Amino acid sequence: METRARISSSSARIEPDCAAALKTYFHPAKRNVGAPREVAAVEAMISEFHEVHCVLTSSGRAAIRLCFEAMGLSRYNSTIAAPRMISRCVLDVLVRFGFPLDASAAQSADACLRYHQYGVAQADFAHGPRYLDDVCHAFFWSGNRGGKGWAGDFAAFSLPKFFATRGMAGGLLVKDAALAEALRARRDASAPPTPEARRREAQIFAAAYEGDPAHAEDLEHLYLQRTLRLRCNAEDLCGMPARTRAMRDTRARRAEILERLVTAAPARLLPPGWPQVLAQSLPFALPLFFSDAAERDKAGAAVAALGMLNGVYTIDKARRQAAPQPARALLIPCHDEIADVDIEALAGVLSRLGDAPSAGS
Repeated sequence: METRARISSSSARIEPDCAAALKTYFHPAKRNVGAPREVAAVEAMISEFHEVHCVLTSSGRAAIRLCFEAMGLSRYNSTIAAPRMISRCVLDVLVRFGFPLDASAAQSADACLRYHQYGVAQADFAHGPRYLDDVCHAFFWSGNRGGKGWAGDFAAFSLPKFFATRGMAGGLLVKDAALAEALRARRDASAPPTPEARRREAQIFAAAYEGDPAHAEDLEHLYLQRTLRLRCNAEDLCGMPARTRAMRDTRARRAEILERLVTAAPARLLPPGWPQVLAQSLPFALPLFFSDAAERDKAGAAVAALGMLNGVYTIDKARRQAAPQPARALLIPCHDEIADVDIEALAGVLSRLGDAPSAGS
């Protein structure tokens, strides 16, 4: 079933691929706007936004790798407490640094990856130096109503999901300034790609990330290269905001859109406690839980009729990564580039679902 569609004429697209992280797609032309940005300047901007120290890397996967190297982890000698529900791209890095991966070993493992699925906060929010929070779906969570979107000493993020960057780029948020400097030195020790390699990588990223199946294998090779090569390129950062103020404005816009949609949706579509969680965090998309699959599919069709892509995903309803409660949910886009008229149309669809209990199961 073909599910690709636009969110609005100038906005992002979401690819419903349950095997991979939910991605944000910008129009290809937007990914070629702007000049290369100095890595240090973008790091300073993100550091100011998150009020911690940012270390940019070649990708989100590379950021996880850099963090685990800093922790001194090694495969067969280290154990990692990993979520039972996790995307393939993250798992690809974890298996390089830990064996076994054990979701139930958060207290005894050498490290714990806390995975906030689609940006929805985990119920377990323990603090600790061995915790790495994966906030690749929750970049704008920090400072939004509920405070910081992570509790460990590290958080990993990916920029292309939220910004129209020309290439892959990710990074680590680190609380310790001296450690951040050491990580930058470790990153910069890796050899930079040649100009020709950078051009080729940009071509692969633009074609494959926009869904061209002919470049799917090339994209897999590129992900691997970026995992092994830590250095971030200035060319990859084209499309990043120029100032921290713009990032704060984006965060406020996303919070406004989410609040409008949550208010419009019938209360029965959110599990107990979820409205409070959504009020304190800022997820990548809004999950709605229907007890009746036919009603869920009808709602999805109504959203699609507006020209907005949506999809049914398996979500951890309990938000407990060691003991998840898988449930099917309709994911509704709440991207900051959706026009006001489209947001109101989407809110109208949700409000018309009504508050009557769903029939069936």
